[in-house]
Amino acid sequence: MKYGGGDEIIFLCNEKVFGCYVMMLKTTTQKSTMKVILEGIYRFLKVGEALSKAEKKEVNPIVRELEKAGAIESLEALQNFDDNDVYKMVVVILKQFMPFIELKPREDKENDDDDSDSDDEDN
Repeated sequence: MKYGGGDEIIFLCNEKVFGCYVMMLKTTTQKSTMKVILEGIYRFLKVGEALSKAEKKEVNPIVRELEKAGAIESLEALQNFDDNDVYKMVVVILKQFMPFIELKPREDKENDDDDSDSDDEDN
């Protein structure tokens, strides 16, 4: 499967797609939806990483776009999301692409290992 390349990613950034992502990060409580959003952000960041290396720039341009859209604060807040898988995805994104963010240790949550998505009605 081929994912969008640099040109497509730049187009989406120019179309302010991250504003939609931020709104969804702030409003959704469904675990499966949150995971899809985080996977999308991760893929954008991977392309941004490749672009910054190709252009010999130190800063991932997608991190800047996410910051402009207010996504950094939303990602930080998601460290408190009830689902352990979402927490792990957020930590991977923050560690890999935003090492300037202080990670919060995971508090013991009941049902952390519960992989069910019983609150999702995506069908």
